[in-house]
Amino acid sequence: MNYVDTIADYLEENNYTVQVGKLYNTSADNSINLNKVVVYPKEAVYRQCIDKLKGYNNQQAKILVHWNKSYTDSIAVAERIYSLFDSNVYNNLIFTPRQSSPIELGTDSYDIWEFVIELNIIEQI
Repeated sequence: MNYVDTIADYLEENNYTVQVGKLYNTSADNSINLNKVVVYPKEAVYRQCIDKLKGYNNQQAKILVHWNKSYTDSIAVAERIYSLFDSNVYNNLIFTPRQSSPIELGTDSYDIWEFVIELNIIEQI
């Protein structure tokens, strides 16, 4: 199962514009990317656990919230996205954030606020 695509689908169902793998410009005039959410797979993390005849896959992913120049707007969106994944189940996947809140990265070179949400993803197999 492609966990990154599942996360992207879930975010899109909640009315967020999502890109997978990297932040790239989608505007015809090359304007600054605003109001984007990017989902990244975490590098080479895969575990299979066995617990009384039940198996589990465990993956990790990162969500970058690249919103706008307003800290207030950007943190509010990051917190809403965080709450979507806070111990939530979607398509037989259990999402648990790795931190207690979104991680503030500061601003990019265009002064757009960025936040990261790191997730554990557990699938019963």
